[in-house]
Amino acid sequence: LVMRYGDEWKKRLRCTIALTDGSPARLAALNASLRMYRPNYLHMWQLKTFWYELKFFIDDLIFQTFETMETRPPVPYEELDSSYKVLVDEIRKHKEQFVQARANNAVEELNKFWLRKTRKCVLSVLMVQRPDEETPRFFRGMNLEVSMPTGSLCSERNVIGTALASDPSLRRQDLR
Repeated sequence: LVMRYGDEWKKRLRCTIALTDGSPARLAALNASLRMYRPNYLHMWQLKTFWYELKFFIDDLIFQTFETMETRPPVPYEELDSSYKVLVDEIRKHKEQFVQARANNAVEELNKFWLRKTRKCVLSVLMVQRPDEETPRFFRGMNLEVSMPTGSLCSERNVIGTALASDPSLRRQDLR
């Protein structure tokens, strides 16, 4: 590519990454390391159909451009906008309460039943704010691993379900 196009090679290079599996931290590291190439992303969201039934449906693929997937790099807490600071404060409270409950052995059943596959807890907080509300509301979630055949329920999915169950009139744009 360089030999053929010289200094113009960067404009010609196209990179696509398949987001079919992996932790958010691993995906963020890949994104950060390849940022200069501005990769596009393919996400196969029905991976089990492909692996277990050997079927592939074009509707199972979601194509995302670099611009839609780009995330901001980490920012020191002091430099955050106030709306982000309240969210960070809430997730810290959630973690502190969880750690305290674990230290007091109040979560004995957690590893035996709720997290029996990996024994790894993932906590999440969802901030909800409607345009007519001055103060945001927060919902807490955690992952569940209660059934081997169905796998686990991720923390983020659970917290969205919790918010919607508490207020069925929520709209996607209310989720922050």
